[in-house]
Amino acid sequence: MGLEEGKIYTLQISGGKPTKSAAKYVGHCSGAGMNTHVFANADGYLFVEAAHLDPEILLIDEVLAVGDVAFQQKCMGKMSEVADSGRTILFVSHNMGAIKGLCSRAIWLDGGELRADGDVDDVVEEYLVASSERGEWHTEIVNRRDRGGDGTLRFVGFHLRNQNGEPLTTAVSGDPLELVLTYQMKAKNVKNASIYVWIRDAFTKGMISLSNVWTGQDLSNLPPEGEIICKLPRFPLREGRYYIDLGANINGSKADRVLRAVAMNVISGKFYPTGRTPKHANDGDFLTEHTWHIERNE
Repeated sequence: MGLEEGKIYTLQISGGKPTKSAAKYVGHCSGAGMNTHVFANADGYLFVEAAHLDPEILLIDEVLAVGDVAFQQKCMGKMSEVADSGRTILFVSHNMGAIKGLCSRAIWLDGGELRADGDVDDVVEEYLVASSERGEWHTEIVNRRDRGGDGTLRFVGFHLRNQNGEPLTTAVSGDPLELVLTYQMKAKNVKNASIYVWIRDAFTKGMISLSNVWTGQDLSNLPPEGEIICKLPRFPLREGRYYIDLGANINGSKADRVLRAVAMNVISGKFYPTGRTPKHANDGDFLTEHTWHIERNE
């Protein structure tokens, strides 16, 4: 396998020692006689020095996991500068946002074995799906143990349904959507109940925050168990895979927190009259109603 000069690639490592596995793979793909330098992240500032060398392949292991924000930004700028000079960078990282922002090609290694090699968007998506399928969120909510709170209220289920009460397996951009949170509660004399639903992207970036706190609706008359429904008249996120965190505060105290409680797939719908929606990664994630008109100067 050859590497094209002037590109930044990524090695996505899982289930092993990143530097050792990555270095082994670089040795396999670079060929004899290559001027290859391998740098680990024992000291993040080593990258700054390494970038001033003139290797044909520069391998950088988790450099963005150290240092402050200013240093990380400096590293990202330097990597782009090195690639623009015609040299090749192998960027080893678990930071999916940085990978998609910097790299054109991704290589996913799992336990030292090659799992995927190709376009960065395709490989990252494959990695995230596989990670989710074997992740803690895949456990039924009622059985999740990695949760916070005092247990005065516990979420035991979650599902989507349409405006007619029919269950859904996916959300559709632009369609009405109801989020159904099933709960059980031990607390009595509830004076205040705050319910939260956070919708995040694959990189844990917050996309939507939903809460009766924001809408000013009183939920203090909750029965000991039941369902809490959040209704969205038009779902505003474009096509993609998202993750839902759940939270509840009872009488001002944290009762329950479940991170990545469920995964939610969204498919394109007829949000706009044309049925067309943005597709490019830089077009944003939200869809919003808008119109255009011309005003003529008299």
